[in-house]
Amino acid sequence: MYTNLPKLSSLDEASNLVNLDRYPLNRLSSDRGKALIADCQRQLDDTGCCLLPEFINSEALELFKKESEKLSVHAHYSNMLANVYFSEDDESLPKEHPKRFFFNRTSGFVRADSFPTDSLILHLYNWPAFAPFIQACLKEEKLYKYADPLAYIAFNVIKPGQEFPWHFDNNHVSVTVITQAPEKGGIFEYCHNIRSSHDENYDGVMKVLKGDRAPVTSLNLRPGDLQIFKGRYSLHRVTKVEGSIPRYTAIFSYTKDPQMYSKVYRSLQLYGKALPTHYQLDKTDMRTDGLED
Repeated sequence: MYTNLPKLSSLDEASNLVNLDRYPLNRLSSDRGKALIADCQRQLDDTGCCLLPEFINSEALELFKKESEKLSVHAHYSNMLANVYFSEDDESLPKEHPKRFFFNRTSGFVRADSFPTDSLILHLYNWPAFAPFIQACLKEEKLYKYADPLAYIAFNVIKPGQEFPWHFDNNHVSVTVITQAPEKGGIFEYCHNIRSSHDENYDGVMKVLKGDRAPVTSLNLRPGDLQIFKGRYSLHRVTKVEGSIPRYTAIFSYTKDPQMYSKVYRSLQLYGKALPTHYQLDKTDMRTDGLED
C-alpha cells in the first residue's frame, strides 16, 4: 500500500475523481446523462474512438500523477521485436506478410497484480457507475471486465526514446486515462476498423506498416482525458516519446467474452509473467472471432 499518497477530502466514493459537472456518470438517466451517452455512441460509431477531455478533475489528476510515479517503478520492460499480433514469426508465410513484419517494442507495463489495494486508479475501475457507463456507450447488452488477472487493469510507461509500435488488442475495448503527457511525441494513432471479425485485411495492414498514412487518425491526448477505444479491429500505436518526461497511461480493459485471457506468448511479452491458467487456456481457442491475437 502507498504510505505517502495524499487523499482527497472524501474519497469514499470514486465519483470524487471524476468531473461530474461535465460528465454526469452518476445521473445517466437524466437528460444530460442521456445526451452524454448519445454523444459517446456517436463518436464510437463514427470513428471507433470516444474522447472525453478533462474527465478526471484537476484535484484528482494531481493524485493520479503522484500514484503514476509510484506505479512506474514496477513496470516490466522487454526490449524485443514484436509484430502487430504479438505472435511468433511464421516462416511459412511470405516476407511481405504483416505477421513477419517486426518492430522494436520498448515501452513498459505494470500488470494488475502490482496495483496496491488503495490505488486511486483501481478505485476508479471498480467504481460501480463506471462499467455501466462504458457498456451504455458501446451499446452492448453484456460487457465484462477482462478476466485476465494480470491484464484487466494495467499501466503503460513510455520513457523518452521509447514507443509502443503498431498492434491490435486482444480484448474488445480499452478505456484509458493519460496521467502524464510527454513534452513532445507520444501521439496516439489508429486505423479505424482496418480489420473485421471475418477479415484480417492483411494487405491493408501491411500498407500501413510500410508507411501508408491514408487510414491513420492522430490524437494528442492530454492528462485527465478519458478515451474509449475499440482496439480489437483498429490497428493502433503510440509514437516515440521525445524530451525528458515519460508518458503514463492507465488502461482499463473490457470484453464481450467473459473468460477471455491473453495468450501465453503475449502475456510474457507485455508483463513478463504468465499464470497456469494462461497455459491451460492456450490449449483451447478462446477467441470467438477467430482473429489473430
